Amino acid sequence: MSQRDTSLDSVGGLMILHMISFHLRGYLGYEVLDLENFLFFFFMPWFFFKAGMFWKMDSIKNVVVKGYCRLLKPFIIFSIIGHLCFCIRLFVERDYNWVHYVLSPFKALLRYGCVAGNEPLWFLLSLFVIRVLYTLCANYKIHFVIVLFVTALVGFLCNLYAPITEPRYLGNVSTGLFFFTMGNWLSNRTLEVDGKIQFIIAITLILYIVYPSAVDLFYNKVLYGNYFIYPSAVDLFYNKVLYGNYFIWMIHSV
Repeated sequence: MSQRDTSLDSVGGLMILHMISFHLRGYLGYEVLDLENFLFFFFMPWFFFKAGMFWKMDSIKNVVVKGYCRLLKPFIIFSIIGHLCFCIRLFVERDYNWVHYVLSPFKALLRYGCVAGNEPLWFLLSLFVIRVLYTLCANYKIHFVIVLFVTALVGFLCNLYAPITEPRYLGNVSTGLFFFTMGNWLSNRTLEVDGKIQFIIAITLILYIVYPSAVDLFYNKVLYGNYFIYPSAVDLFYNKVLYGNYFIWMIHSV
């Protein structure tokens, strides 16, 4: 029996701590340090990327059943809890409009893929859809390059044209599927670093340092910088730093 690689768990744990800290400070009205954003620019794509790393070929039925137990079930339970908390807030604020209590959560689900009382749960629903879509692509033997091209194009168009920002999950599912696909592809390969690849890596990293870029995956919105520099820098970071074990070694040794 192969031993579990706990170094990846260590990286994931660090990303989760950053995510919790990030959201708490946002709710409390504190700004996140620019340096922290710069250092953890890859934190949200990491969860899609890691999910792709451990994806295994399976039937659509099994993926849906497993996805329901692992993703949809907690999504439903904690969405209900979140909505109940939101209802308490509405009541305290003396909002007695029954529509906000009964119909608004369904409207929010259709528009945003989450409810107002627990927005961070969008990730669970999007990941469920991504796993199903990727399994469909794999079963129908759609080449990963086509998947990458289509998802990057859809994500870019959703970002470029404001009317396509809703439903919101159209953008974050496309972007998430891009990183999921890269994670699965790179997990079984090592990039051969020849002169051309070194040049591309150097140019991309220089562009990111000179022109830092970040995308909010939930909104599929450019926070600053360039939409295409961000995924390029993230994927190069994963392949050359994470797969090179430099970052993993540092985190795991702490």
